[in-house]
Amino acid sequence: MIDLNEEAGIPIVLKDEGKLDLHFGEDLQVDTFKIRKLSEMKAVLLDEMRASGETVLYKMYDGVYREENRKLFKRKKLRYDLTLMFPGKIGREFIKTAGHYHSISDDHLFTYPELYEVLRGKVHFILQKMGKGESEIEDAVVIMARKGQRIVVPPNYGHVAVNPGGEPLVLANWIAEDCQPDYQMISRYNGAVIFEIEEGGEIRFIVNEQYESIRGYRTIEVTSALSSLFNLNNNLSLYYLIIEDPDSLDWLRYPSREITKFEEYIGKKIEG
Repeated sequence: MIDLNEEAGIPIVLKDEGKLDLHFGEDLQVDTFKIRKLSEMKAVLLDEMRASGETVLYKMYDGVYREENRKLFKRKKLRYDLTLMFPGKIGREFIKTAGHYHSISDDHLFTYPELYEVLRGKVHFILQKMGKGESEIEDAVVIMARKGQRIVVPPNYGHVAVNPGGEPLVLANWIAEDCQPDYQMISRYNGAVIFEIEEGGEIRFIVNEQYESIRGYRTIEVTSALSSLFNLNNNLSLYYLIIEDPDSLDWLRYPSREITKFEEYIGKKIEG
């Protein structure tokens, strides 16, 4: 049993007593609970499934809140979620999320961005931005983060999270309540633009050749620049950011207001 209260700022416990799960304090509500099984990931895997299709790869807890904060979160139209990713591999690949793009944001110019924090473990985010068509990827990025670090998925980027470690990965995130995921745009190409594998004791990234045009990929290190760019208080847990300052995450709904900051963060021009 691992207490995540210090990291999350709310009473959450990671339990691994025969069944890996998150347990919540009595004052916490969870709107939606979902699991992702191996059978649901078949379309995005590099190797054929050998384990049971009923094997659980990760769990999603969407809309986590204290009752006293519910009205504020609803007024801001933002949702706080948690994801628990199991350790392990499927064939050569490390366990990952299915991957998706986001719907168009409230400003009608860009897709919704997302803000993540690693509560436990380490994560590799694979981000991809389409070119003129779905099968052309004009930018592919790997962002590596560990416990306590934060990551932004910029507007117009699809994303996949990979658990490359030997322990459970717990992620927290803020996202616009109205954001809708589009899984088809990644599953059509047998997964994201990059697969992370372990082969012969070596961990490496390989390009998904189902895409017609790929201009390579680059790696971005997590730095303090994110907090300074978006005025994020590192002394507060992710959950308490909008409680302390209700307007601090409005850019998750209106990314056009801060598009130059997203561009500085990702190191690329982002066109609407």
